[in-house]
Amino acid sequence: MILTNEQIKNITVGAVHTEENEGELLLFKYTPEILKAWTELDASFTSRARASTGIRFDFHTNSKQMTLKTTEPGKFEIYVNGLFRYTMKETDNLTVTLDTPRGQPLEDAHVTVYFPAHKHGRFISLELDDGAYVTPHVFDRRILFLGDSITQGWASQFDSLSFANKVSRYFNAESVVQGIGGACFFPHLLEPIPFDPDWVIVAYGTNDFNRYSTLEEFLPFMREYMEKLKGIYGDKQVFVISPIWRRLSKPEARERFEEYRRAIEAEATKQGYHFIDGSLLVPPVNELYTDGLHPADTGFSIYADNLIEVLREYAK
Repeated sequence: MILTNEQIKNITVGAVHTEENEGELLLFKYTPEILKAWTELDASFTSRARASTGIRFDFHTNSKQMTLKTTEPGKFEIYVNGLFRYTMKETDNLTVTLDTPRGQPLEDAHVTVYFPAHKHGRFISLELDDGAYVTPHVFDRRILFLGDSITQGWASQFDSLSFANKVSRYFNAESVVQGIGGACFFPHLLEPIPFDPDWVIVAYGTNDFNRYSTLEEFLPFMREYMEKLKGIYGDKQVFVISPIWRRLSKPEARERFEEYRRAIEAEATKQGYHFIDGSLLVPPVNELYTDGLHPADTGFSIYADNLIEVLREYAK
């Protein structure tokens, strides 16, 4: 039984826009208008903005197996009843058995299929056993993540282990992950989307540190973004995370980085947001990073665990 596109859309999480094109279903984390704006800002953002970061199928079924077909192989990662079971990297189709790790059958399998965080979500078909049911997973809350490459899960070996995906799983949250490598506090790219979150988690600043040579250049963009965020999500729980540790060899660079952090904290507090100190989320240990900036999988795991501890206080 091959699911129809309408059935697929019904179990899709993290996509705010879809398109059908010559037998493919295309899934996007941004609306067409914002996709265009990213490209107009810098062509290098095009592929990152079109990447299927955080997009996933999340459903329940009594099917005994599942076959996934795509035109663009990538790091598709499949969970069955909350356990990471399969990856689909170099092939354009994969058939998996929906059972326990010991091969025992499941009467109801909770299946999550994560799309690649750095490739476009090009999808052909999802096939289940004939006559099997498929129902969307029910979530407890909704989270919107806004951020840069760290929110996108840059350099993680497994996309499903990025901090945004781990936080979403822990809180059983339907989420949209609008992380994009190289992003800054760009006010003109912050627009309402067809997704109504309970929480909004914002994490920018480290690219702004590279983009603007002085704090005075940086402040107007950051402040305008924070004010616009208030206008769109002022009735939501908004969490602003300052940049996590990065390797900086010169003392003057470290001090300027701290100025950016303090400025973000001051503005977030002024706007009434919940401020989270990013320096407390991932330890300043080189081995936890791939390049002195982006966490490796272990670093992402620590990031997620520490962020979850903070957010638990607001989930009660």
